[in-house]
Amino acid sequence: MKIKSTNVLILDDDKLILRALSKSLSRALGVDNVVTLNDATLVDHYLTSSEIEFNLFITDFQMPVLNGLEVLQIVQQHSPKTTRVLMSGDLENLQTNSKQIPANIFLPKPFSIDDIKHLGSLLDEIATVHFQEEELIQLGLMPYVPIPDEKTHSDIRVGTPTENHQLDRLNQAVCASAESSMLSSKCLEVTHNLIQILEAITDQLIDTVGINKIKEAFQHYYEWAARSYKFAIRNTVKQQEAEIIFQIILSYVLNHVFREYLRELSMKTYEMQLLDRFAVIWGVEPFIVERRRNILNSSNLSENDFITRAALNCLDNSKSQNILDIFESDTSDIHSLTMYLDGSKREDIIKEGIL
Repeated sequence: MKIKSTNVLILDDDKLILRALSKSLSRALGVDNVVTLNDATLVDHYLTSSEIEFNLFITDFQMPVLNGLEVLQIVQQHSPKTTRVLMSGDLENLQTNSKQIPANIFLPKPFSIDDIKHLGSLLDEIATVHFQEEELIQLGLMPYVPIPDEKTHSDIRVGTPTENHQLDRLNQAVCASAESSMLSSKCLEVTHNLIQILEAITDQLIDTVGINKIKEAFQHYYEWAARSYKFAIRNTVKQQEAEIIFQIILSYVLNHVFREYLRELSMKTYEMQLLDRFAVIWGVEPFIVERRRNILNSSNLSENDFITRAALNCLDNSKSQNILDIFESDTSDIHSLTMYLDGSKREDIIKEGIL
């Protein structure tokens, strides 16, 4: 595995760890530009004086003079675009207080080659969503947002059930719902996979977002995804394309959950691209995220995209009942939907003119 060209700065007071980590990054990820430091007081100098722009910073937690938390705060302020990794032998305790630690990723100590490969996978997935310069800076200054560890990431990829059963009823509700009988096996697979992702997230967000909010959000997005799929099939949209419509809408629940998390931390509302990044990290296909972004921002939409945009705009919209009536009516079609959206847009323009 070789990741995109990366400049790495590593800090640890143990020279053996520095040598081992540097070699592991080189062998497992193909990283060939690594700078190692064993003195925390030099970090500030390297970030402000070096001609190298470091993409990745890895630090130990327990060190003399300055600990990992203090060093991460320095890096966050002087180089917010740098991805920050905190390495510790007591990750469980640190992650309990993760909201106070400006790290993007946690790495166990001692680390394994699988941990290094997982770090590389996360960096590759992060790189699939592109940002403007100011967005990268804004992202670097934001609080810690949960990222899956190596085991969780692997379990999600291969579909291994999680040990968290707090959302079991969601699976039962999906199987028992009227919508499930109309969905394809692919839609049901996507649904169960997303529930598994939410189960993994719940443990880390339960004290901020709360399990009930996560359940309610999932139910809301699932119902709209199912309605959109049913409407698309009824209008002779190809099944594979209808399944993509379903996936685009359902996976948007992760953006909602992370938005609630940031809101609970009294942060400003972040641009959709920032929220998309975490959805990708947690397993949503990058092309689904890019396709949704294009649908929300484009003025030139296909008929299939009209279905998706209508549902996405209804997820938090006072006019959702009108769209729901069109989706549920056996006599309505895409033309009906287009006519309503055009009329609604003209109505909004008139209201804005009056105000």
